Order: sequence, then C-alpha cells, then structure tokens
Amino acid sequence: MTHDAAWIIRVNLRREADMFYADSPDLMGLHICGKTAEQTCETVMKAVKALFKHNRNMDVEVLPATTSGENFPRISGPCEQFAVFPRAYA
Repeated sequence: MTHDAAWIIRVNLRREADMFYADSPDLMGLHICGKTAEQTCETVMKAVKALFKHNRNMDVEVLPATTSGENFPRISGPCEQFAVFPRAYA
C-alpha cells in the first residue's frame, strides 16, 4: 500500500571537477556536496529530514521519488526528486 507523499523536493545535482554538488529550489539554504552522486543524495536525504525535524518538528521519511512507490512525472535536466512522507505513513 502506498500513500501520497506530503511533499516532493526537487534537487539539482551537478558534477564539478571531482565533486558533486546539490541544491534545491524548494528548500532555501539546502547546499550539499559529496565525492559521489550516491553519497551526495544520501546526505541530501539526511539534511531534508533534519530540516523538517528542526523547522516543523516533524519526523519524516525521505525516499528517492523513483523508489517510493509513487508515480511522479520526471523532471528534465540534472534534477533528482525526493518524496517526503510524515513518519506515520512511511
């Protein structure tokens, strides 16, 4: 059984030299870097969880939208999507 995500977070992921960088047009102040795309995306998910905990006092589950069980339209370009679920529904 799947549930509609409460939020969809778009994240721009790009490679510059030997690092990957991520930022989000949906979450002001989210700027992440990592040595691999996977590491950067993992850190993005942790940061989104921390932002929701701090700013909304909410415990959430953050999943890549393509593996969350939901059908989201793909965004063109170097962008990833993350589905954010309140913990009670995850």
